[in-house]
Amino acid sequence: MKLKKILAQSLAVAMVLSSVPVTNFTALAAEDTVAYASDDASTVDATADALPAPYGYKNLQLTVKKDVEITTSANTEITESSGNVLAANGDSLLQFSNSGDKWINFHFSEAKKVSGLLYKNRYQTNGPVKIARVDVKKQGSDAYVTVYQTETASAWANPTNGGAVHEALFNTVSDVTDVKFYAVATHYSGEGNRDTVKADVMRILTTEDDSAVTATALTSDENSGTATVSIPDSTVSGTTMSVSKGVTVKYQAKEADAGKFAGWRDETGRIVSNDATYTTTVSDNITLTSVFKDYYERIDQSVLKENAKDNSHDTSGNDQPARAAFDGNNDTLWHQNWGNGVGSTVKPSASNPIWIQTSFGTENGENKVETVGRLTYRGRPDSYANHAQTKGLWSTRISDYVILAANVAHGSPKAGDWAVVQTGTMPSDIAVGNAVSEVEFAPVNATHIRLVCLSTYDNDNYVCAGEINLYRVTDSTYGADLMDLNVTVNQGENGNAAIVAPGYQTLNDANKAAAPDESASVIGKYMLGKPRKIQLLAVPASRYAFASWKVNNAIVSKEAAYLIDTDSTETYQPEFTQAANYVEITIPTDGGNSETNPSNIRTNSETKPADGRDGPAYYAFDNSEDTHWHSNWKPATPENKDGKISVTGPIWIEAGFNAVKKVAKITYKPRTNGNGACRAKGYEVLVAHMANPTDQPEDADFALVKTGVLGNNAGPQDIILPTPVAATHVRLKFTSSYDGQTYVSASKIGMFEDSANADKYADIVDIPKVTSNDTTLGTVETSNQKMVDKIDNSITMTAKPAADCHFVKWLITDNETKEVSEKSAKSITETVNNNTRYAYTAMFAKDAEVNVNLDQTYVTMYVGDNAQTLVATVTNATNESVTWSTDDEQVATVNDGIVTAVGAGEATITATSVQDETKKATCTVVVNAAPSTGALDTLLAEASEKMNSTTAYTAESRSKLAEVYKKYVKYTNENITEAEKNLRTALDNLEALYRVQIGDEFTDISNVTVSAGDDGEVHTDGKTKFVYIPLIGKVTVKASETDSDGYQFAGWTMKGKILSTSTSYTFYVTGEMNIIPKYQEEKPAPEISLFCSTKYNTAAGKLSFIAKRSVDKIYTVVEHGVIITDKTGWDNYYKNNKTAMIKGATRTRKSVAKGTANIGTYEAKLKAGKNEEWHGRSYVTYTDGYKTYTEYSEIVDYPVSK
Repeated sequence: MKLKKILAQSLAVAMVLSSVPVTNFTALAAEDTVAYASDDASTVDATADALPAPYGYKNLQLTVKKDVEITTSANTEITESSGNVLAANGDSLLQFSNSGDKWINFHFSEAKKVSGLLYKNRYQTNGPVKIARVDVKKQGSDAYVTVYQTETASAWANPTNGGAVHEALFNTVSDVTDVKFYAVATHYSGEGNRDTVKADVMRILTTEDDSAVTATALTSDENSGTATVSIPDSTVSGTTMSVSKGVTVKYQAKEADAGKFAGWRDETGRIVSNDATYTTTVSDNITLTSVFKDYYERIDQSVLKENAKDNSHDTSGNDQPARAAFDGNNDTLWHQNWGNGVGSTVKPSASNPIWIQTSFGTENGENKVETVGRLTYRGRPDSYANHAQTKGLWSTRISDYVILAANVAHGSPKAGDWAVVQTGTMPSDIAVGNAVSEVEFAPVNATHIRLVCLSTYDNDNYVCAGEINLYRVTDSTYGADLMDLNVTVNQGENGNAAIVAPGYQTLNDANKAAAPDESASVIGKYMLGKPRKIQLLAVPASRYAFASWKVNNAIVSKEAAYLIDTDSTETYQPEFTQAANYVEITIPTDGGNSETNPSNIRTNSETKPADGRDGPAYYAFDNSEDTHWHSNWKPATPENKDGKISVTGPIWIEAGFNAVKKVAKITYKPRTNGNGACRAKGYEVLVAHMANPTDQPEDADFALVKTGVLGNNAGPQDIILPTPVAATHVRLKFTSSYDGQTYVSASKIGMFEDSANADKYADIVDIPKVTSNDTTLGTVETSNQKMVDKIDNSITMTAKPAADCHFVKWLITDNETKEVSEKSAKSITETVNNNTRYAYTAMFAKDAEVNVNLDQTYVTMYVGDNAQTLVATVTNATNESVTWSTDDEQVATVNDGIVTAVGAGEATITATSVQDETKKATCTVVVNAAPSTGALDTLLAEASEKMNSTTAYTAESRSKLAEVYKKYVKYTNENITEAEKNLRTALDNLEALYRVQIGDEFTDISNVTVSAGDDGEVHTDGKTKFVYIPLIGKVTVKASETDSDGYQFAGWTMKGKILSTSTSYTFYVTGEMNIIPKYQEEKPAPEISLFCSTKYNTAAGKLSFIAKRSVDKIYTVVEHGVIITDKTGWDNYYKNNKTAMIKGATRTRKSVAKGTANIGTYEAKLKAGKNEEWHGRSYVTYTDGYKTYTEYSEIVDYPVSK
């Protein structure tokens, strides 16, 4: 039987412990007006269903034609057995087709509370729903409202292994009369199948009050942003959602123009996430507030205009200097000089950066510092959209840009004062009304901002800005300071070097004519925070060339423009060499003629024998421009392919030197006749170094050294290699040609060494080590086997798993740091500049073997039981069938997984894979003889009697017992044990009623009123009133001040002791009680009354000592509680000396109540076994203001019979 939990305040109880501990002795206080309530279990939907409700939802139980009418957009007839997707067994498939909207509507005969919809489809080629929408209509309304629509990214799948169940959950809606399910998109094959819709089983979900929770989204500032909450896969959102416990919801914050999202804050003030999109599973009501900061504030344009400068501007009409970009007028432009102003007129580029800058005035005698985090840029005004013979809004628009910042106290920044804030490309997806681009960047504390244009949209010749705005961050604590770089760049001999922004190809972008006081954009600072890229740039002096960047005398790059991180601490030294002195290499041509090439000259396509000027590869090296090599335009042969060129079918020509040469340059000149026909365009230069220079190399012997595009002109063109390469052969590969030609030609190809730098060259080496972890599991392929050392080489590595194996990952080992990284793609492309730093290993593993599993591995049955079904699952197999067998048909048989008990004993059921008979799964089946039912029959008889004992037990506990009785009155062999257990529990949990009688045969009952609230019904019997009420039930009695004989009310008594002297008295029931009103000529002296009783809660495993006290109001209660002792203490100390069992006595514990009301009931709980022996009594300590007294109740024992 269950003790009722206390509601209202949770009155904590102080425990005062002394001597030997008594385990788990806790207390709950019920002081006077505190009420109790039941802890009944939630209603459970026990209905067997083909599609059970998830989480805490419940399926609406709906019968077609009675509770619900189902219609479709195709007017399909729905009956109980045809198309009824709500059928409990899930066997009634619904299928229909129509063009236009496709929907299924559920109309309820009575309005319902609806929380979602379940949709199940088996795998079908056509018809399963992919994108769903749910609309509902409420009672009294003619309009449907959309409550759910599947996000495209979360489209419902159509798995081939049995279909799937999909949930369309939404905010709970009450008073719903119609639910309309739309198939917005379906899985289909072919255009003709778009209009088919299929559904196997559907359910309408509702939420019961005890499982419902509310998710609420608030915003800290509606001007700064909005907040919504939704189901993660639905596009429908709102500010509140009522869902079931266990459901995942998605909170979404959206920033307004001036706001910045900071985080989601819960009701305690804690930030639970900094992500604007936050998902969480709700188990209780939850309210999250999206916290926004008024992050941005536009800086006064008049200040920006006053301090605006540039390095190039025009002064014609609306095309003006920098101030025009900050004047609030879209029609006036800052425009690069195009002939009427000052500064460069050359198109913006990496070697000719065009910039505009501004600053923020002064404050306290110094340049003002602003924390800047945002820039907006407009090019041309909207009125320019249809401007004739221009690119409209995109005309002279910034494309690639750099934002720089400086922080100087006085004057203008000098070279080295600048820091890179951000690099990027302005968006090109602009339109009339939406032509302003926003650029956000990490906030920086700066006095100057410079916007640099490195290229224009569609390579326009000039750049402009209609309007530029800068925005400060309102909270300056977010701003990053500018610090000195820790990297050092030395100046080399015969050249200059500095740090510039990424993309720059010049050290000086200043223009003294346009901006006399402004310096070049040389970088010497960095922003605190995340490292950024900066660029080392070396520019050689006249007659010199850049050679390399060195750190500690070791070459780190041979590129003049070299990117590094701002957190670098190295010292970089540029190296310059004398400008190249190219000397042409003599290519042997002995034996070459119009029909034959020398052995060292080869091609894969040539016109041979020669036809007019068109001839073999030899003609490109014969020192005559009147003849030329021409790719084959005659019938092709295996040795001489068709000469039509493409990326996938390139044409190549190759020359060997019969010696090792340090090749530095190649020249190419196309045919000299034909008006530009057959000119090569895209090219690749490959080099090979053969141990025997006269050997002919294979394709795998070549390394790629350079790629590029040749110009469309007739003159000779130079191809300068990034470094001279020691090679015996050069192959020039062409991938395209100009003017739509399909052939390629060359009147002269020359190869050159650089005598001025003969000691500076690179070797051809093997690529880094690329291996497989086990060649029986898989192999690796690489795009090339050779590379040029010390320049960047791109290598594609592909993992090739063997049969019945699969690729796992690449392991990349850094041989210097010993760090190992991973990549998951089967094919990866790596850039390397040496062959020793990294090693690459492809990891392979065998495919998973066929595996058989059973849903049960141990089953117990009784002879005569219903058959049980085993389900076999076969994985990693194309044939998922199994065969079934039993090792003892006298015990159990099996047919297609259905097991039938035959006789007592043990049998093994085996499921064997049809595809691989070595793979099996087994289940042990134990069959028992039919069990005895005697004990269960006795329990059922007892339950039948007690569930009808209306005055012995509460209606609620009897009702629960009746439910259990009904469930098991027709028991089976399988559930006998379960039935016995649950019946015993239900009997133990019966909550007893106690008779509380008010008055005796001498009482004038007309002077007394009795009320028991919801705890019990009051009856009258002659001279008494009585009520049957559970333990701790609350009863209130009221008596008149005088009786019919004129006697005064003296008090309420029980067993001769006065409980209260007040005419209105409320008490809690502690057992069978008889309360009698007492009348006499004079009121009695103040009395103290104490009682104590016990009760055991089987479900909780706790023993309760229930103390009741009544202390006359002339006294003040100081303390009250319960004292207990166990069997040992009782037997040894108090059994024969009960008066000695007081506070602080040997082997006693006390539980002290927190309240100190004069009248009340107090419950102390003890974790104890049902058969343990305990003894206790209640006590109260009180004072009259002069002296303190302690009274004790009689000792009560547990166990004690009722």
